[in-house]
Amino acid sequence: SGRRFERGPYHRRHEGGVRFRAVLFDAGETLVHPAPSFPGLFARIVGEAGHDRDPDDVVAASAAVMHRFSEASREGDLWTLTPESSRAFWLGVYERMLVTLGLPATDGLRETLYEGFTDLGNYALFDDVPETLDRLEHAGISRGIVSKPSGIAAAAARTRSRPMCA
Repeated sequence: SGRRFERGPYHRRHEGGVRFRAVLFDAGETLVHPAPSFPGLFARIVGEAGHDRDPDDVVAASAAVMHRFSEASREGDLWTLTPESSRAFWLGVYERMLVTLGLPATDGLRETLYEGFTDLGNYALFDDVPETLDRLEHAGISRGIVSKPSGIAAAAARTRSRPMCA
C-alpha cells in the first residue's frame, strides 16, 4: 500500500491503524530482577546462613527443579493467585533446590530463602527500564503493571519519580 506509518520503536500506530493507548508489563524478570541475579541472591542467602555455594551450583540446582513449573502448568496449579499459594509453591521449589545442593531443607533455610526473595530490597530494575518507561510516557502511552500478588509489582511502580500507572 502507499500509506506511510510512523517509524521508530515507540510509534503509536501499527500497520493495521490501531492506536496504542497503553502498554502493560509483568514485573518479575520484565521490569525487575533479583539482584545481582537469581543464582547470586540464592548463593548469598544460603552463604549468610553458613552454607557456601557457588552461583553456578545454584544454576545446576535450578535445572533440577525446572520440571516443577511445567508440572504446575500442566496440572492447572495456579500457584500465583494468592500469597499463600505462591508461598507454598516457592517453599517447595526451594526445598527441592536445597536437597539437590546437599543442604538442609528442614532447618528454616527454605523459609529464609522465601523471605529473601520476597524482600523488595533484593530487587533492581533492568538497566533499560527507566529509559523505556520515559519514552513511552513522552509518547503519551499509559503504562501499567499486571503481575502476581508478590509486592514486587508495587515496588517496580514505586521506583520511579513519577507514578508508572497513568
